[in-house]
Amino acid sequence: MARTQATAKSTGSRRIKLATSKAPTSASKTKARMPAKIKRTKKSSGRDYKPGAAALREIMRYQKSAELLIDRNAFGRLAQEILQDRKPDFRFQASAVGVMQEFAEAFLVGLFEDTNLCAIRTKPVTIRTKPVTIQARDMQLARRLRAEKE
Repeated sequence: MARTQATAKSTGSRRIKLATSKAPTSASKTKARMPAKIKRTKKSSGRDYKPGAAALREIMRYQKSAELLIDRNAFGRLAQEILQDRKPDFRFQASAVGVMQEFAEAFLVGLFEDTNLCAIRTKPVTIRTKPVTIQARDMQLARRLRAEKE
């Protein structure tokens, strides 16, 4: 079988026409015809996942990893801003910011775990069309059970 060279496909972009020596004869020829608008349909990704599957995959990914969830520089700026409100002449060492970030993330993760347990405890009987969100009362209950000050 003989080998043939494939022809190049058009990328869809318009080519720039160079100026010609002929002048157009009528005004109707000077207007370029605009192509009709093409309706584009939304392409599916090929697979529809069940609601919450992507969230569970993300949770498992974060549980497997050991890195911090909050950006180190963003947390440092936040800590510095809070400290400037209280004591303007104080400064942090880099290791102190790292320790504070570890503690803050551990605290928040624990609080969200307890809040999730409180939300599960309510055992909602009705099936809702909207997903059930963690409510403020669940977080307040979790903080009361942990004996924290408000």
